[in-house]
Amino acid sequence: MRKIILALVAVACVVPALAFAAQPKKDSTFTHCESENDCPLAFETTENGRKIKNLTMYNDCAVVPPVEGRYPKVRVKDTGKFRKTGTVTDVVGQELTFTFKGKFKKPKKAVGTFEIDRQGCDSEPENFVAKRTGPAR
Repeated sequence: MRKIILALVAVACVVPALAFAAQPKKDSTFTHCESENDCPLAFETTENGRKIKNLTMYNDCAVVPPVEGRYPKVRVKDTGKFRKTGTVTDVVGQELTFTFKGKFKKPKKAVGTFEIDRQGCDSEPENFVAKRTGPAR
């Protein structure tokens, strides 16, 4: 009986630590760059860290931004996971279908995939590792 109680106490101590580690650094900018001048993904976290805002993504099917200048906000779950699928119109009037999903592995590191398609252009999901590059703008 004593061993069971000790095991439960150990699990109770570890679980909150894991949940905390998965939350993003609040009010921060994250960027995924393939080279020094090629950064196809960037976003910011809100002041409380519960949403991703100012999301910008580019690939071969989406070389210009959406009309609003960025993609919609994305909710970050307590587990650090996030996912958003939808459609936006780019600045030249083409409809873009996008999927953005991933997880914060550490407060300053998110991993996942994003995909943007438009009529006549079907892309493959692209993997990303976004790292914190500073405070939100």
